[in-house]
Amino acid sequence: MKAFSKSWKSSKKPRKQRKYTYNAPLHLKRKLVKAKVSKEIEEKYNVKTLIVRKNDKVKILRGEYKGKEGKVIGFSKKDYRRVLIEGVELTKKAGEKKHIPIHHSNLIIISAEEDPKRFKRKKTVAAETQKTKKLTKESKKTETAENKKTSKAKTAEKTEDKESKKEVKESKKATTEETKQTEQ
Repeated sequence: MKAFSKSWKSSKKPRKQRKYTYNAPLHLKRKLVKAKVSKEIEEKYNVKTLIVRKNDKVKILRGEYKGKEGKVIGFSKKDYRRVLIEGVELTKKAGEKKHIPIHHSNLIIISAEEDPKRFKRKKTVAAETQKTKKLTKESKKTETAENKKTSKAKTAEKTEDKESKKEVKESKKATTEETKQTEQ
């Protein structure tokens, strides 16, 4: 069997995308199981998606169990893209309870398990972006204040120019009238 290619170039064809995910080794399949993140986590860590982990609290967005929340218990043995959630169960005739696997794209992570490695880089990035946002807001404020001052100065110059033009026109009229009177 041919070895799995880590440098796989993406394809638009769904068939090839599915083939890639099915044949990927487990350490790469794990990275493919990502879910959106709640607004609080997004603002705190400046991240839109995270890899789903055990003990993360998630909310189901689609399907029969829409709106249910629970902790991640594990992952489906058949398909690692499906997540087993606490409280999402099916009761069999014999009375057994079986967890129903939910696809990771139908989930949103409400609270993530705190792990320093998981958010190490993301915290620093979030802090830097917040600093740059503050700096850009401050610079915009100063720019707008400067623009207002310059626009006021320009309007003052325009009014002065208009007044001086009027004076020049009046003086020209006066001189032309004087020359006409002297000629007569």
